[in-house]
Amino acid sequence: MKRIKTPWDFLNSVFAKYKPDTENLLNECFQFDWENTKIEKLMKNDETIILECKNYLRKNYKLIRDAYKFFSGMEPQGRLPCIGATTFGNMISQIPDLIDGVNLKSADVDLSFVAANSIRANYPNYPDRQLIRFNLLEAVIRMCLEKYFNKKLVTTRIEALKISFETYF
Repeated sequence: MKRIKTPWDFLNSVFAKYKPDTENLLNECFQFDWENTKIEKLMKNDETIILECKNYLRKNYKLIRDAYKFFSGMEPQGRLPCIGATTFGNMISQIPDLIDGVNLKSADVDLSFVAANSIRANYPNYPDRQLIRFNLLEAVIRMCLEKYFNKKLVTTRIEALKISFETYF
């Protein structure tokens, strides 16, 4: 007997409950991530720079969130998607010329991971020594600042972010 193949249907699949990204959802995620990072301290609590940084990052947030969604599925801790040090290193090493050995070294990437991970969030099941979404946002910002601002290749922190995002991300 020949079996009749039923055409695939999204609503009858395991993905039926998946919420697609909307502007509202991205805004909520970004706001949550922003509030849980130390980015404002990295910007030296300068309101003008903080606002400019926040607006710029919000425009580019989907890139970071999509990277998180992809890479966090590679090494989850139980049911919690997160990014470990090995996955983070692999993710960053796939970006051509980001780690140049002069302005940004592998040790700087490791320090960005550790510094971003130093936030101890009061959330159930917060993974130890793993990055969750807001940690990844902070780690990326730390690398941008290290490569351009701390090495005095640019004069402002926002320039460091813009050059990094336009060149590498």
